[in-house]
Amino acid sequence: MTMTRKEQEAEVSDVISHRHGAPSSATAHIPVLLREVMEVLNPQPGEFFIDGTLDGGGYARAILERLGSSGSFLGIDWDARAVHNAVQWLTPYEARGISVHLASGNFAHVNEMMNHKSLGRADGLVL
Repeated sequence: MTMTRKEQEAEVSDVISHRHGAPSSATAHIPVLLREVMEVLNPQPGEFFIDGTLDGGGYARAILERLGSSGSFLGIDWDARAVHNAVQWLTPYEARGISVHLASGNFAHVNEMMNHKSLGRADGLVL
């Protein structure tokens, strides 16, 4: 059965809302091609990933789920409110042992952000 775009968005939104708590309405966003992006990135426990457009956390949550109880994550967003809101839904991932870092700014400055936080080379990046 082929799903329409609207049905796909509703399914992804349902998964995000029920599994991780709904993002605030100010930052709600349905990630495009989530399943396909995760297949290409293929995050594994212990790896380091960056989400350069953190927003409501669609890609971030999927990446963090695959990092298991280890690894590192850097979430970047231009909107300081999105970064501030992310602190709440990221807490359980930190409690599991994932090293979570956040930065407010343009992802074009990712190298400076990584250097400032003493992060090594990333295994994957999504924008």
